[in-house]
Amino acid sequence: MPITSNKGAVSDLAGVLLAAGASVRLGRPKQLVEFDGSPLVRHAAAKAVNVCGSGLVVVTGAHHQEVVAALDSLPVRAVYNPSWREGIGSSLRQGVTAVNPDAGAILLMLSDQPALTQSDLERLARAWVSRPSRIAAAEYGGSLGVPAIFPVEYRQRLTQLHGDRGAKLLIEKADDVTVVEMPDAAFDLMIWSSWSGI
Repeated sequence: MPITSNKGAVSDLAGVLLAAGASVRLGRPKQLVEFDGSPLVRHAAAKAVNVCGSGLVVVTGAHHQEVVAALDSLPVRAVYNPSWREGIGSSLRQGVTAVNPDAGAILLMLSDQPALTQSDLERLARAWVSRPSRIAAAEYGGSLGVPAIFPVEYRQRLTQLHGDRGAKLLIEKADDVTVVEMPDAAFDLMIWSSWSGI
């Protein structure tokens, strides 16, 4: 049974934070955009390490050195994906392969959801702990997506994803999903950038 510490960390939950893309639409590396004084990837990683008791892997690709620098002093493992141009599926494979093999589940996150809070991730983790055999996924904008927690049984299926089809495909195909309402997750960088003028 997963154990949740007083600080919210789940003992056998590992994390994968995707930060490998080139951000062509934005025109600059979105994972490095400053938000409240720090790069977005650092914001996301700092929250994730507090719930992932089995460690956090950050998958890099484009802008590898800058992303690694942005993670300085955080207890994370940065893993470079040489095939990042192939799409999100290749980064998922790289990250999931690199997580702690003893973990009971994997939290998948993106680095471009700036409104996501520590409390959001803790609620998601508690939801998974209550039903550890099921995917726990965020619900926002009328659909399910990431952040999401996948039980260890999904590890192989996550490594078989290709192209730009992410883990949402597995969520959609699952018979039972623990749904966690998370309106903060709908506020992604493209929305924020249109409002802030970055």
